[in-house]
Amino acid sequence: MNNRLVKIAVSVIAVLGGILFIVLGFVGISQAKNFPEVDAVVTSVERESTVDSDGTTSETVTVFVEYTVDGKEYNEKLDDANSNVKEGDRISVRYNPEKPDKVTATTKTAGIVRIVFGIVIALAGIASLVLLIIRGR
Repeated sequence: MNNRLVKIAVSVIAVLGGILFIVLGFVGISQAKNFPEVDAVVTSVERESTVDSDGTTSETVTVFVEYTVDGKEYNEKLDDANSNVKEGDRISVRYNPEKPDKVTATTKTAGIVRIVFGIVIALAGIASLVLLIIRGR
């Protein structure tokens, strides 16, 4: 494949990835502002390690929490969980008032970090595309 096409593809992917992070940041801020907060207990922390073909090890952490909304108990997977929590920890979470079984630990700060990261990645992709266009003439 042409080296120039690869550079264009990587730049476009960076722009799209940056936009995705920006959108996820705004969603997180909206959830942190609009979803009610409730106390929860961590009921389970599942850790899964995988090794890539190049030998790099990565870990996926899945956290389940138990909480009560309007007298009904829920034990659900926690979105945006901190990987440092342990079983039995008491934490604050936010739930979707329309679907109380959807719970997140997102914060405004995490949303802002995603937005800033997305802007940086998108701008890098745009700058790379502009340079490719200028040099391509």
